[in-house]
Formats: sequence, structure tokens, C-alpha cells
Amino acid sequence: MYNGGVRTRFTIIIGVWALAGVASGIEPGPASLARFEPARGCYLGAFIEHDELAHGDFDRFERIVGKRHACYVNYSSYGRPFPSAWVARVAAHGAAAHVGWEPNHGLDEVRDDAYLHGWARAAAACGAPLFLRFASEMNGNWMAYSGNPSLYIEKFRLVYRVMHAEAPNVAVVWCPFSSPRSNIPDYYPGDEFVDWVGVNIYSVFYHNADVNQSGADEDPRWELRAVYDRYADRKPVMICEYAASHESSVMHETVKWFALAKMKALYESLPSEFPRVKCVQWFSWNTLADRAADNDYSITDSASITGEYRRLTSGSWFLDTVIGQRRPRPPLAALPLPGLPSPARPPTTTGPTTPPMPVPGPAAPAPAATPGPPAMEDDDWLRPLRSSFGLLGLRPGQRVVAPVRLSVYHPPEWQVDMVEFLVNGQSVAASNVAPFEWPWNPARLEPGRYELAVRLTRRDGSQVTSPPLPVEVRRNP
Repeated sequence: MYNGGVRTRFTIIIGVWALAGVASGIEPGPASLARFEPARGCYLGAFIEHDELAHGDFDRFERIVGKRHACYVNYSSYGRPFPSAWVARVAAHGAAAHVGWEPNHGLDEVRDDAYLHGWARAAAACGAPLFLRFASEMNGNWMAYSGNPSLYIEKFRLVYRVMHAEAPNVAVVWCPFSSPRSNIPDYYPGDEFVDWVGVNIYSVFYHNADVNQSGADEDPRWELRAVYDRYADRKPVMICEYAASHESSVMHETVKWFALAKMKALYESLPSEFPRVKCVQWFSWNTLADRAADNDYSITDSASITGEYRRLTSGSWFLDTVIGQRRPRPPLAALPLPGLPSPARPPTTTGPTTPPMPVPGPAAPAPAATPGPPAMEDDDWLRPLRSSFGLLGLRPGQRVVAPVRLSVYHPPEWQVDMVEFLVNGQSVAASNVAPFEWPWNPARLEPGRYELAVRLTRRDGSQVTSPPLPVEVRRNP
């Protein structure tokens, strides 16, 4: 998986002993549905094992985000036992399990042997729908099993054959990362060896914790389309991992407006632009706090982000039960979020496959218009986030010795013509070319305290200046 804007391979080991545009309007008819594919709608899923509020508790997570989820994700290294206890816990909750199975010691360990067949039989014994994402992100050089497409295809086909022979409840998912794009087709095993096509996408302000690798202008819909347009006419598409960062190790302030804008763009586009995206799963982990990577992807540690996720997923297009999972789902008592409207009953017109989810408790007074959370642009509590902007590359009070490349963040709807960089209120540099960067060399200044800021000139001629950022220039570390 790709985390924190840093291509880092995480191995989350689980075992028996462990856890208890529209691309031509692509939408298949019933005869072409894949294993567990719904005719309409999109399964809602998440990875929550490291979510700092849910801690892997499915019911608690769903009460926080205000909706039942159809599937949950976890990871296991190839060679470990089938995660029976965790899968059983997911099934008991009424959801489907999604296992990322990774040959982290290379593809040579994947053989037609007793381990592979035993793993498949254990998967079959769980008796519930299971998505198996084998050897994902193979197109990236950060995975141990990348670099040899022909061997990868051979091993993927082997796993597919064994699963289909031994475990009729398993749908096999092939999943590249959204970039690099050019080599993605090289690793495709062929239509007859893939049930679902997946893709992992992350929206980060900076890639690889590097202020010189801006991701601020990237659109998750662009990342999705590269895979969707190639495969969605033949296979259902699964966004196996998605998250938008609202804080990173190279930024001194949160950028919740960035996460809100990216998640809104992606989730709102799925029913109309990407109707054959049949599953989307949020990767909810503050990797920054856990020192695992460089971004906060948590969906639960910000009331505004949780509230927007509630709004985006409230409609019945987002499904809470996988086909074949018959365990009844109890009514959901959603937790109130401070300063946000209570979850409303989702509308029944956006998708015919599931009824609206009941929300117990006294009903809130209904507005004159259609009930439900207000649109994003009408939420007063979002206005400060949408107007947030400032200097990037330094933290308040940071001691600076070496040159630093500075840039700016601002709401994506702002049309900026020029950015000036200010030192103690004086304009010392300017840029009229996005991403508006300045290589600041503190060696030209005397040691001491300085205040840095940025002044933006927008297309309408108006100017706005960020609050000053205090730093200390030193000659030695």
C-alpha cells in the first residue's frame, strides 16, 4: 500500500492466532455481472484496524461515520495462516472481508503447494463472501514482487485457479497503484483470471514528504480514469484504498479544506461518471501520529471531515451489504458530531438496490427543502477551512540552517495570479507560475528571529496576506 505520500511497504500480519466521462456510460447488464458484483450501486468499505477512535471496532466506526459498511480490509503476508478469527469477526458483523495478501518475500514463494491449497480451503470454510486482493501495487518499485511482469502474471493466474477451484466464496481482485501508469497493462493477468479490477489512490499535498513534489492540483478522478477507461467495460472496478490527507509531516498546519475538496470530488462523481466502480474503501489511519508514514488519513479525527464523509455516503447508491452476506444488520445509532447536523435519513431515489437506513431517536426539525445535511458550500462550519491558506515548508518556531524551498497552500477554487514571499513584512521574492515556489537561503541573513508570510494576488485583483510564521535563523544546527 502507498501511505503518507511515501511509497512504503507495510506488512500487517494477521493469523489464526491474531485478530478474534463517463466512459461511454459503462454499466453491465445482469448477464455480465462478476462474482459479488451488485447490478447497481457501490459497496462502502474501510480499513480501520489502526483508526485511533475505532481501533478495529466495526460497530463503533459505523456509529462515528453514520452508516453501515459493506466490507472491511486487512492485510496478511503470504506464508501466514489464513486470518480465520478476523474474517469470522467481520462476517459476524454482517460485512464481507477484504484481505490484501502480499508475497513480501518475492514471487518465488508462491507455489502450487499444500500451503496455497490449505489457505484456499480455509477461505472456503469461512462461508462468507471474501475479496482477495493478491499482490497489489505490483506496478510500483516499492513492492518486493514488482519488476518481472511475466512471473507476476504466472503467479497471479496460479492463485486465481486455486481459489476458483477450492473457494467459490472468494472474488479475486487485481489491483495496481494509480501511478506509474505506463506499466499497469504489463501486469494484467487477462480477463479470464481476474474477477474485479482494483486501484489504490491517495490524495496528498506533497508526495514522498517532499515540498518539491506537489500533489495539490492532482484530481483523484484523473487517477481513477486511467484504470477505469481501460478495464470497466469488462470488469467491475474497486477502489481498494482511497484517502485524502489533511495533515502531513512537512506542513505546519492542517489542510482540511484539501481533504474535503478531494473526497467530495471523488465520492460525488462515482454514481454519474464511474457507475461501474462497485466498491470504494477509505484507508482510515493517521500514519503521521503512529510514525508509520507522513500523512493523516483518518476519517474520524476531525468533525468536519467525518461530517462530510457522512454526507457523501448517506445516499442509497452506497451499499451496506455485499451480495451473499445474509446476516441481518441491526439498526444504527449514529454518534452526534459536535457542531454538525445529525445524520438524516438518506434519500431513496439515488439507487434502487437498498432501502434507506433507519436512524433511531427523535427526528430533528425538518427544513423547508429536502431533509438532509446542507450542501458543502452552505455549511458555515466549513467556511474557515475553505479560506485557509499559508506558507508551506516551515513549521512555527523552526530553527533554520540550510536552504529551504517554500511554497503556498490555498483553497483550490482561488484563482491566483501571483504569490509574494515576505520576510519581516517586506516582499523579497515573487512567482507568477504555479506551484509558486521560492528557494529561500537563510545564509544571507544574520542569525536571529524572523517572520515569514505570503501575499497572494488573485485574478480579480484582490490581495490577501497570511499570518506571519516565526522562525529562527542559525549558523549551526
